Parts: sequence; C-alpha cells; structure tokens
Amino acid sequence: TSLAFELDAAYDLLTLGDDNPLYVFTGPALYRFSQNGNSDNTFGLNLGAGLQISNVYAEIRYSTLFYENVTGQVGFAAGYMF
Repeated sequence: TSLAFELDAAYDLLTLGDDNPLYVFTGPALYRFSQNGNSDNTFGLNLGAGLQISNVYAEIRYSTLFYENVTGQVGFAAGYMF
C-alpha cells in the first residue's frame, strides 16, 4: 500500500480577461510505502502551474522524491470546480 500527503501553496502570476488566474504552485510532499511487512517514508517536492477559466481548471505538475534511484514525474490534471 502507499499513502501520499501533499501541501501546496499557490501564487497568481497574472489574471487573464476578467477573472482567469494563471498561477504557479509548490509544496512539500510525504509518501509512505508499505509492502511485505516493510515500510518506508520519504519526502518530495511538487512544482507546477495552472490556469483557471470560470469553473474549469488545468494544471501541469512536476513531482519528485528525495529517494535514491527515483526520478521525477510530470502529470497533467483538469477538472470542474462546483
């Protein structure tokens, strides 16, 4: 099993149109892995940017762990906020 906890802080770089923020974010992450009776905790870092237009948003994120032989990952997320 694995568990991840991320805490990001965002900053609006600029506002496009009436009220459409382009923002950047960063923050620490804590990951816990457990398998076959062995467990380990490791820390990581998230960096990203996003754009929100009305209730729709899109983000691109780079996440990495401070752990040997682990490379970073790039992800993309989009959604609708109610």
